Amino acid sequence: MTRTLSLLFVLTVLLLAGCDDTVDPIADSDRQMTLFATLDMDTDVQYIRVIPIRGTIASVDVDPSRYAVRSTNLTNGEVLDWADTLITYPRGQVGLLFYANTRVQPGHSFLIEATEEGSDLVTSAQTTVPATPAITVEPEEVVETIGISGTNVRGSQTVTYDGLNAEPHLVEIWYRFLASPYAPFVDIPVPLPAIRSYEGGRWSATLNLITDRKNIGDTLNVNSYALMGIGVRITNLDDAFVPPGGVFDPEVLVQPGTMSNVTNGFGFVGAVARFDKEWAWNEESVRILGYRTPEDLFGKAGAQIAAKRIE
Repeated sequence: MTRTLSLLFVLTVLLLAGCDDTVDPIADSDRQMTLFATLDMDTDVQYIRVIPIRGTIASVDVDPSRYAVRSTNLTNGEVLDWADTLITYPRGQVGLLFYANTRVQPGHSFLIEATEEGSDLVTSAQTTVPATPAITVEPEEVVETIGISGTNVRGSQTVTYDGLNAEPHLVEIWYRFLASPYAPFVDIPVPLPAIRSYEGGRWSATLNLITDRKNIGDTLNVNSYALMGIGVRITNLDDAFVPPGGVFDPEVLVQPGTMSNVTNGFGFVGAVARFDKEWAWNEESVRILGYRTPEDLFGKAGAQIAAKRIE
């Protein structure tokens, strides 16, 4: 399983945990709910799964009106009361889900509090969205030399993310192409470069532009597309998102009390942030590396139209 699929699967398991009531509930006086949520800075709606803790294994009907969820943005003081909804899972179990129409900002801390009617106990958790890193892209180094054995091309470029709270969970790199000024963008992913490092909050990678060109040429007829730019995205998790042994194992994570940051309850409330950077090379580098520029393919007027779509 790739790191992308692994993360998505684990986050889904955490959010939906409790829809299968075969695990033993833990009913003691100081724990009344299980909370699962991942605040995501890339979405307009946030969700939290609330699972009442009961003393029997049998499924219990949930009355949403008995429960309330509130979030407090500890950075700017904003307080939101979340709306509730009941959802039915494929096997017929009914789950209680709360949601809020809001975006979370990098570097902001959030307190999530859940209460039940008739109880003074507050089940809560706190998470901080990773802060925006400083992103630097060095100029591309593209050199073409002509010798006795023929033409030789070397190309590299270094990108750095500085100020991270941890090593990125996931790094994605892509090249963006257009077949015409009005056509959909075509993003071609390339493997993570071999030369990369993480130390002291600084992640750096040196792209091998020659290797990328070969990989892209294996899947795309680059003569029919204009290269519009290159992009790098990192996915970063909050400081509490550290699984036992450093491994995201869904079978371990769904067990009550595992990787929990919830007070007066079980579960986990975390945050995920994604930071993108896109850029373009100068036209000479594009041509030396064997790509077509927008002006090469679309003419000057078409290139201007395509450029406005990137802005």
